[in-house]
Amino acid sequence: NAVDACARRVDVSLELGGTRSIVVTDDGFGMSAADAVLAVRRHATSKIRYADDLFNVASMGFRGEALAAVAAVSRFTLSTRPRGEAEGTKLVIEGGEAKPLEAWHGGEGTCIAVESLFYNTPVRAKFLKAPATEYGHCLELLQAFSLCHPQVSFSLTHNGREQFRVAAVEGLEGEALHRARAGAVLGREAEAQLVYLKSENRYGAVEALVSPPGCEKVSSKQIWTFVNGRWVKDRTVRYGILRGYHTHLLKGRFPIAIAHVRLDPSLVDVNVHPAKTELRFQYPAELQSLLALGIRERLRDADWAQSPGGTRPAPRLQPMIPDDDLAPVTSRRERFDAPIAASTLRGEHTHHEHAHGSAMRASEGRIPLPRIRDKAELDALLGFDFSDSKAKVSEPGPLPGKEPKVPWTEMEFLGSFDRCYLFFATEGRMLVLDQHAFHERILFERLSRDESLLGRSQPLLVPEAVELSPGEIAELRARRHLLVKRGFDYELEGDTTVAVKAVPSILAGRNVADVFAGLAQEIAVEEGVEANADMARHLLATAACHAAVRAGEELPPNELKQLLAEAHTVDFFHNCPHGRRVLKWWSRDQVASWFDR
Repeated sequence: NAVDACARRVDVSLELGGTRSIVVTDDGFGMSAADAVLAVRRHATSKIRYADDLFNVASMGFRGEALAAVAAVSRFTLSTRPRGEAEGTKLVIEGGEAKPLEAWHGGEGTCIAVESLFYNTPVRAKFLKAPATEYGHCLELLQAFSLCHPQVSFSLTHNGREQFRVAAVEGLEGEALHRARAGAVLGREAEAQLVYLKSENRYGAVEALVSPPGCEKVSSKQIWTFVNGRWVKDRTVRYGILRGYHTHLLKGRFPIAIAHVRLDPSLVDVNVHPAKTELRFQYPAELQSLLALGIRERLRDADWAQSPGGTRPAPRLQPMIPDDDLAPVTSRRERFDAPIAASTLRGEHTHHEHAHGSAMRASEGRIPLPRIRDKAELDALLGFDFSDSKAKVSEPGPLPGKEPKVPWTEMEFLGSFDRCYLFFATEGRMLVLDQHAFHERILFERLSRDESLLGRSQPLLVPEAVELSPGEIAELRARRHLLVKRGFDYELEGDTTVAVKAVPSILAGRNVADVFAGLAQEIAVEEGVEANADMARHLLATAACHAAVRAGEELPPNELKQLLAEAHTVDFFHNCPHGRRVLKWWSRDQVASWFDR
């Protein structure tokens, strides 16, 4: 409510995590005596004037029940003075019973004090967590509001000690604005690792700071999502972010993300959850695509992907999978052609003056150079020229408009360690590659650009039975037409067995049971429902993983040379498709420091 009242400062004070006392003070518009009395009435609100306003909600709160509910179970004090007025109003309520109004001469704005929460309803008090836990929830809330509203200063005091304070950010906009507030909340070291992106389409716009691959967390608590100035924990938005990180993070790891989404308020229903943290979007698939594509493109083009001393890459090619394929199969609707209001895309705040003077703000053999049947098929798959016995490499060269980030064919090969890690030197730097992860990413990118290479099928002489869970069988049954299109053929036998009859040629000679079991586990996610595009990427990642050279396998020099030549055609190679790191650089100074030089 303080944010809706255009406050420039919000101070929160707690005792015992808020169980003993909560005091929220702001310097917003304040309220008249009449409005102060109405504010604690059930169902009363100054933020909805017409029925149609319910379908165009731009304020933080609007249902008018919070103050009445809190005042009924606490010792409640509301002190407020409108801007420009010499005197304000103090309203005291105990257990729902209001006392006579008093004059108040405090600062402009509003102060709400809640003491002895649930003192008159001890049964409900038992559901409160430990004070430290409740304090943690309050701190998270203040951090979220701070990230969402950088133009407002926030502070949090607990048991008499200031625990959190951020100043209002003035004179900045865009990336600078969001970085300034992110640094204040998360710390400058964490903020410096984040990559800024800005993307929009006809359905909305997003500005975000996101972490690059390799900078991740074991939980999703550092994913902060905001829609039209409101902090939300909505699955549609969060899933869109995670889709953008597909093949860039290890399984079970999560990125750091601060995502601000703006869209026409009429395209989102904010009144479907008691705490308004979950929303209902009219075009959820399109919103997810906006987030996923924006993050995926930015991660591949960002400065973090440069080798030491490298140059910033030029914009990459078009996405591997078209926009339409990125959208989940659920919720497909007709395209919305009406443009979004410019003020909404710019993130401007809308103020509505109300009759009572209040306002609101929207505010692992050999490089299995895959087992294929003839030279033509091999050439088509890897793009190599084996025109003589020395296996001369025909270098494809970099992608159009791209500068190589690593001088692959110019580096000096130093040797391998543990038949897994490859060491190179170039210009005073040392590069170490994980040979399996490196080859896996190269194959994945090539297959992504031409999925027909995966569609070439190799029949098995004898069908191979694979035991799977009932849930995995159900997914394979639902996705059979897509798998057959990409070179697999199988029959379902009962509730837990599948007979594999053919696999893509690139996987011929591999362990069929392992390949198929891994594939089934990959696609049986999200309660059995996932977008076709995501399943396609799982297929490509599985194929690339099983076709790539393994750790512990000897890599002959000619095949290594071929692999490095192929790297020139790959515009992203820092993670394997399952998110593991592919390479690591060391400078001359770093190596010298190992020996105290």
